[in-house]
Amino acid sequence: MHALDSTLRHEFLHLLIELQARPDAPRWLREGLAIYLSNPDSVAPAKIDVAALERRMHSLRSEQEMRAAYRDCAAAVAEAVGKNGLNTVLSWLNTSSHNTIK
Repeated sequence: MHALDSTLRHEFLHLLIELQARPDAPRWLREGLAIYLSNPDSVAPAKIDVAALERRMHSLRSEQEMRAAYRDCAAAVAEAVGKNGLNTVLSWLNTSSHNTIK
């Protein structure tokens, strides 16, 4: 039952994220937020080139590539939250600020 709960939580977060996101909000941010928000303590922050990650998200060819990219999305969000705070990162969903992530 734990897997079902986890999956439902993740998909519910996607729903909430999509309701707030601009159409051009990057996939890495959307996916990373869903993963991060579902269990923030389990995500290790890492400095990720988000432009390269966004390109990867649009060209995934295998489950292994997808899982690695999703881990990087979550790590990039965790890094951004650590530097900028959760409210600021959430605001990137509906602004163009995600283009200047530090």
